[in-house]
Amino acid sequence: MPVTADILQHVGYKLLSQVDQVPMSLLLSSILFGLAIFRYRILEILPIVHDIVVRNIYAGIVVVDMNGKVLEINPFALALTKLAEPLGAAIGEVYPGLDDVEEEIIG
Repeated sequence: MPVTADILQHVGYKLLSQVDQVPMSLLLSSILFGLAIFRYRILEILPIVHDIVVRNIYAGIVVVDMNGKVLEINPFALALTKLAEPLGAAIGEVYPGLDDVEEEIIG
């Protein structure tokens, strides 16, 4: 939209003679982008995509907080542990021997 307004302005077509059409078209296109984002909920799609990728990747993904507690674990990593529900457990309980490695990564 701003490129079209700029081309039209250079050709000699002006909607208003005292107003630059490019900033006005930027304003209009920003409003249209905002409406599209909120109407089609583009920002809500990202968590869905994240969930699909994390659940279907053939690698173990374990998210641990600063205290060493498991916040999130994907099915591949879950298959490598003996705990049925490792969420909230310490990383050393879920994977014995990894509590030292976790401290090196964070600290």
